[in-house]
Amino acid sequence: MLQKHLQDYSRLMGKEMGAVIQNQAALFCKDMCKYTPAFDGKSPGTGLSSGAKKEEQQIVAHQIRSIFKPLDKANPSQVASLGSEEVYRKWITFHKSESVDTYFRSNKRHFSWKVFQNNFAESAGGHRIITSMSDMEQTHFGLRYKGYGGLKKSVSGTQNKWRSSQFCFIVEKPKLIDQYVKRKVDNVGYQKSGYFYSAKGIGDKTATFPAWVKHSAAEKQAIAKNELSNSVTPSVTVGNQIGLVVSAQYQRALDARAKNMRKQMVAFMKSKKITLCDAILAGKIYGTAPLFSE
Repeated sequence: MLQKHLQDYSRLMGKEMGAVIQNQAALFCKDMCKYTPAFDGKSPGTGLSSGAKKEEQQIVAHQIRSIFKPLDKANPSQVASLGSEEVYRKWITFHKSESVDTYFRSNKRHFSWKVFQNNFAESAGGHRIITSMSDMEQTHFGLRYKGYGGLKKSVSGTQNKWRSSQFCFIVEKPKLIDQYVKRKVDNVGYQKSGYFYSAKGIGDKTATFPAWVKHSAAEKQAIAKNELSNSVTPSVTVGNQIGLVVSAQYQRALDARAKNMRKQMVAFMKSKKITLCDAILAGKIYGTAPLFSE
């Protein structure tokens, strides 16, 4: 159906097919940004708005803080599962004045490391201690889809975008978490940026994108193949290798592009005082004719 839209659009608007393909492919890349999470609220198609940027920043921060916990906030099971008496001794200093924690209230802070570990290590919580920014980044990378997208389903156990990790890594220095959150929040839009570079790579200069989806590091992940010089079958290939895209997102973007092309054709016919019937009889519109009543 997209091919029929391109053909009718080219005939009606009097534009060369190669130019139409190039421009519509770039606009499709923009549509993919709009239909790739995060969105502004629950509305697909709002993925390039300022609200979507804010939403994604909040999601990123939430997921990072669900994966990495500062040592002073770790629970007994998480600390015990680390298997380190040294870490245990550091952790226990944060609770000298604790009055409500079940472990301390019941046992009066007298457990030795061996007894403490035997009582709590059976519940896996923190897998190990994180001591550096690079360690944190590598750990986070391994828990995300292809290292760049959201958390893997195997990690989160649910498809909810606000999902938290089932894994918990304890960070000895809490400020590392804050620093890492800031770094990743500043990097929001990276997944969508591949589409910007894909549009740019096929030579289109008309499709506009907001600055927050133009991360240069995403350029190498963009797919952009231009074969417009072929006068018989001009074509372009666009795509983005970052993150996970489901077929429903592709379909929504394709539907949005087709609908937008029809709206442009309707506006053109109105400006030229051409009826749909006239355009059909003149052979300007053929394959998409039944869709104009939608």
